[in-house]
Parts: sequence; structure tokens; C-alpha cells
Amino acid sequence: MLPSIIDSIKIEDQTVVALNSGTLCIGYEISIVDSENENIRAIESDLIASLGQLSNSIRVRIIMDSFASYDSNFHSRSDAVNSIGFVENHLYAFFEKDQNPLKVNIQQIKGLFKPQKLLIEDAKSFLSEVSVDIFENLGLAPRPLEREDYRNFLPDFSLQISHTDGVIQMGHQSVAIVKLVRQATHGISCLTFSQNKDALALPYRYVVTLSPESALKTEKELRQNSNQSAAGNDAVAANNYLKTQDAMQKVVSEGARFVHVESQFVVSRNTTPQAKQHAHDLINTMRPLGHFYLETVGTEEAWLSTLLGQLPHYPFKEIDEVVPSYIPIFTNGRSPLNRNLIPSSLVLHRRDESIQGTSPFQEGYDSYSACIIGLPGSGKSVLGNMMTRALHFDESINIVKLDVGGSHTRETEMLGGIEYEFTIDKPGGFNPFSIINKAPHNKDLVQILATFLETLLREEQEVFVSKDLKADIEQSLQFYIDQGPIAPNIDDFIAMARPYIPRIKLLERWSSKGIYGNAFKESEQQKSSENRLKYFNFSKISQALDGDFAQGGLASVMVAFNFDMLFNRQGRRFVFMADEVPVFVKRCFSFFDLSISNIRKYGDGFVTIGQKTEHFIVEGKSLLDASPSKFIFTVDAKDEVFADRTGLELKDIQTIKNLHRVQGKYSEVFHIDNLGKRTYRIVLSPHEYWSYTSKKEDKDKIHSIMNAVPGLTIEEAMKCLSL
Repeated sequence: MLPSIIDSIKIEDQTVVALNSGTLCIGYEISIVDSENENIRAIESDLIASLGQLSNSIRVRIIMDSFASYDSNFHSRSDAVNSIGFVENHLYAFFEKDQNPLKVNIQQIKGLFKPQKLLIEDAKSFLSEVSVDIFENLGLAPRPLEREDYRNFLPDFSLQISHTDGVIQMGHQSVAIVKLVRQATHGISCLTFSQNKDALALPYRYVVTLSPESALKTEKELRQNSNQSAAGNDAVAANNYLKTQDAMQKVVSEGARFVHVESQFVVSRNTTPQAKQHAHDLINTMRPLGHFYLETVGTEEAWLSTLLGQLPHYPFKEIDEVVPSYIPIFTNGRSPLNRNLIPSSLVLHRRDESIQGTSPFQEGYDSYSACIIGLPGSGKSVLGNMMTRALHFDESINIVKLDVGGSHTRETEMLGGIEYEFTIDKPGGFNPFSIINKAPHNKDLVQILATFLETLLREEQEVFVSKDLKADIEQSLQFYIDQGPIAPNIDDFIAMARPYIPRIKLLERWSSKGIYGNAFKESEQQKSSENRLKYFNFSKISQALDGDFAQGGLASVMVAFNFDMLFNRQGRRFVFMADEVPVFVKRCFSFFDLSISNIRKYGDGFVTIGQKTEHFIVEGKSLLDASPSKFIFTVDAKDEVFADRTGLELKDIQTIKNLHRVQGKYSEVFHIDNLGKRTYRIVLSPHEYWSYTSKKEDKDKIHSIMNAVPGLTIEEAMKCLSL
């Protein structure tokens, strides 16, 4: 008889179903644990302890459905991720109790008169034996299933079901059953399953049924086995005797017991040959877990045993401490139940091809700064571009981005942003002193402009100015502000506050008559721009090796950013992104430090991108310390030095060294934050490739197609090339 639901009842938020086999069942969808979780051994230990608390009368059925999906919405990479595809691993736990057949028959007769009352009594009694705490205590966030959810784990009676040629035929689908018939002779762990399952062809269902024995029965069986082994006189008997004695010790002293385990895969395909071929492939792939076998004789019985309320077909026994090795609660990725996407989330693949979102504004972060570290060609620039798009997808975020390579022009155009190109012979576009008449006259205003002037007045080899010089700068600014300038600018400041300004000759280089006279002249472009993405391109002055002008330009940009962040918020969040700027960090470290301090205060973001960890460090002070979220592609120093700079453990450094990069397919990056550690795979869609490529030949192709079709936008050109 095929199982089906004959009744159900909801008690609070939990739905108990009664099956026609006389079995009561309650199910939950639960989260899957990330196998890169730092506490994985503790979780395994807690799971073993929890299994020991299961009632002998309760059967537990764990089901994992793994399949490809192409439906991921409401984030910046929806189109890309949906075109690439990703894996969804859904995990379910069911508790089942077989009622006494005589009691069921009596209840069916009485139930003609008061069915719900009888089911309520049985359901409450059943729930009192169910240990859902097993999953709650492990942080697996069990979500009770509704009645309609149970139908996914029962036969579809609208389909014709038959058994032929060693497979189950259900409508147009052929279903093969692969069963674990012999445990591995070598050691296995709770990670053995997760380390091998990702190579399996999709889709598949994995079903593990657990039926615990009483400790008394386990001890009795072990004593019998011990006596039999002791009577033998060969090496096998001696080995069995030692194993049995070890197991008995655990039963007597630790309360261990046997658990009847049935481990099966359900492989459903369009044709019988395909189902069998994928079943044989699965057998080879999962060999590290034990010897699997394609059911051909007992196919129907094996299939039935994977369904709710059905007894196991051919279980084996394991001591409970080994049982977690067969339970699929670990994966090299993220469960669909806890993706926790927010508008600014950057969605990336994990090693199991599931997807996960990450954002500088992730819930649970203490502050919102991040850094990306990687040598050329590692993928850091692509990740930086992807992060920009993700942040820009959130309409409440304003982004200021700068670099010295001019590599974000195409990205800025595609996102509808505005680009400012710094050159010595044209206006820089922003007058830092203009904020005096736009902001409250408080210490924050003075601090922003003082830090700006420090940058201009610093000598060539000077990294930090003295406290005396800092005080003189602040005094000159305070004097100027107190005069109430009508149209504040650097010329007006020099003229009005000259007696109080230290190192006046250095500052005069930046006046309208100085060598850098264009640096702080406003442009109409700057006056009219309220764009959410502003890109400052320093590539031309960087190539001219004019470091002073570059640092002055950067300082003015940071004045504008801090002004908006402190005084012009308008309900927005702000993110400053600095790409490949080791020289700027060294020359403007004080401004970076001030900006990060203000960012912490107001909950904004700061993202720095560099090739090496040493580029983030100036005179012993490190921006890495202010970045709780670190994306690392490569190791650029001796292990101990790198660990000290980044706060990583030596085992993490080995993980980074083992990251994979497959040309044309994906690159991997290690991510650490205060929520944990994980490895992402950066997989690009064809359109993303053309959006991010920096190869000259690729750029030439884009320009060539735009020239061939007048009026074609860059976005349209890349769509053509992506076909």
C-alpha cells in the first residue's frame, strides 16, 4: 500500500499528519551547516549527544533534495546568476511514530464519531516524544512544514507507477534507488558526505532513516558479539573482539547505543539508461562513504522505504557516535533558509555551487569597512566592480570611487554615474572651503578641513605632522571661519588668515596663482552633480608622476565625501571605495583614518582595494585593522607576517594558498569577517565578462562594434558580444 495522508492537525505552529500506515509524522525544513564553520567539531559532538536523547519509539528521517535552480531575484546579479545557474540544497527532518495496529483499528471505528478529538490526543502525546531541540540547539532553525509540504515526500497518485527493468517508472520519469549496503572500512567523518556530494549529477534526493535501539539491547548484543569473537582464534576474531570491547566501554561509560541506519539515494531521470548511468556514477563518487549498490531486485521495497511513514528496507547498525557521518547536515556552502539578502548584497557562488550574499552592511557586522587584497590577475578588480554594482543596486547608497588606473570608466558609464578626471591643466572640480557655508561651524568641520590642509602642508618624507603644526592649522582655520567669509576658497583663506597659517609657501602652491592652481577650482559638472556614483580618475596625474597634485586631489575628494557623510546625508548611506592607491594611503593616511572613524560613527562604508597587505600599512598603523571584512586572493608575505597583518590563523593562510583559479571558469577568494570564514567562487556570466574585462583586445572589440553601429550604447554592444 502506498503511503498517503488521511488526516492532519495543527497544534500551535506545528502540523502533525496521520498516514494510512497508522504512522504519525511531523516534519521541519532545517538549515544546512556551512562545512567551513569554525565550530564544526562542536556541532558534530552536540549532534552525537542529541541522538542519544532520541526516544526508542521515534524514527527520524533526514531528506536532502539537491537540484539546479535558475531563479534568484532582487539583487544586483539576478540576471547573471540566473543565466549561470546555482545549486539549492534543501534539508528536511521528519519524526515518525508507528502506532499499535490494534489501537489504530479501534480509533478508526471510534473516529467515525469524534475523529479530531482522538487525533489531538495522539498528536500531543507524539509531540511530547519528539526532540526538535536536536536541531534548535545546533542552530539549524527548524521551520515546521505545512500539510501541503508533506506531499513532496509522498507518491503522486496522478502518475502511473510501475516497476520494470530495475527502476521505478513514475509517469515519464525513471527512478533508480542506490543504497549503502556496507560501511567504509576506513575512517569517515561528518564531512565525508559534503566533500564528495558536490560532484554528483543533479538532481538527486538523499534519504537517511534512523531508528535508535535502547542502550540495554545494544549492551546485550555487544556481549553476545564479544563472546563469539572471544571463541575465535584467528586475527579477524581478535580484531572484532577488540572493536566490540571498545564499543561496550562506550555503551557502559558514555551511554552510547546502536542506531539502525538506512542510507539511500533517489535518482530520477527522463530515461532508464540515464537513470542507471547516473546511479553508477554516484556509486563511484560516494565510495569514500562506503559501498553503495544499485537496487535491481528489491527496487520497489527500497523505493517505498524512502517515503514518509515507511519502515526501513535494509538498514545497518552503527554506534551513535558514527551516525553523523551519514547525516547530510554539512555542505560547502549556504542553505537557502539563511541567505539573508539585503539590497546591497553581492551574490556569489560557494564551492558547492550554492549562492550566498555578502555586503559591507551585512547584519551582524560591528562596522562596515572592507578590504580586497590580491596580486594582479587574481580577480580582485572584478570583485571590486561586482561590489560596486551591488552597492549601487541599493538606491539608498551613494558611492565615491577613485583609482589611479582609469579602469572604472566603462563601469561608471554603464551604471549612469559621473566621472571626474584629474589633470593639472583643468579645474579639479571641487572647492573644499565651500563646505564652510554649507555645514554647522563645529569641531567636525574644523577637523575635516584641518586634515585636508595637513595633506597639503606635509613635507616630502613626512607621514604624520606634529601636534604643534596640527594646532596651528586648526587655529588658522578657526580664525577664518569666525570671520564669516562670503565666498570661501583657498585664495580667500590665504589672504584673510595669512598671519596664522604655518608653512605658507607650501600652501601658496595650491592658490590660483600657484603651480597647482587648478586643483580646487569648481566646475559646472561638480556644481550640478547629485549622482549616486562619482568616480574620480587619477590615472593621468599618476602617469605624470606628480604625487603632490595627486594627493591634493585625493584630499579634496575626501573633504567632499566627509562633508556629505556628516552634513548632507538626506537619509542616505555613503561608501568610499579606493582602488590601487598605495601612494595615496601613504600620503593621506590621516584622512583615511579620519574617514574610517566618521564612517564608524554614522554607519557608512569604506572599501579599500590593494595588491599587497603592506600597501595598507603606514608607519606601523594599518587600515586592515579597521576592516572587519577581508576578501583575500593571495598571500604576499611570509606566513607569520601575513597572519600578523591580517589577523588570520596559519591554517587560513594554507586555505588561501590552496584557492583554485580555472581560466575562463572561476576564481576563488577567501573571506573572513566577524561572522566566520568562507570561500567564494567568482563565476561570471558572458555579459559580466565583457563588462569587467581589462584585456586590450576585448576593449577593442567593444569599440569596434560601437563604431560599426552608430548610436549603439556600450551596454548594447556588450549584450551583442555576450550572445
